[in-house]
Amino acid sequence: MTSKRKDLKIKRSTADRLANEVQERIFEINENPDFAFVIGRAVIFGSYVNTDSDMISDLDIGIEIRERFEDKEKQKEISDKRIAAYYSEGHGQDFLMSLYWPIEEITRYLKHRSGYISIHDIRYDKIAVFSSKTIELNTTRTEGSQ
Repeated sequence: MTSKRKDLKIKRSTADRLANEVQERIFEINENPDFAFVIGRAVIFGSYVNTDSDMISDLDIGIEIRERFEDKEKQKEISDKRIAAYYSEGHGQDFLMSLYWPIEEITRYLKHRSGYISIHDIRYDKIAVFSSKTIELNTTRTEGSQ
């Protein structure tokens, strides 16, 4: 899930724009009941927060994905619906990918086909020890943030 453009750098202003776009997509995921999972926590880390340089390598985003529903039957139902959508959208018959699809579609939605955004799973690392500093992103809109 890392960037394929390690040899290229981006301007901080571009990273700022990408960070704002990722923030908006986090809100969209968490507000859209069609997604089987939600983003419980999101952080920016890496060169974006650890240097003052105008050129950085990529935008590193750590996410903690959580089930949308506490009710296991309801969660299974929405996950099964997303897996069925995976097949109906012509993705083929890759069984393992279909099982992982409800989470993978969130990652792809966040990246929005950008080679400059790297998504990292922090579900098992609650303090995001990827770098000395992090920026916490909001996962829900506050009043007036639209």
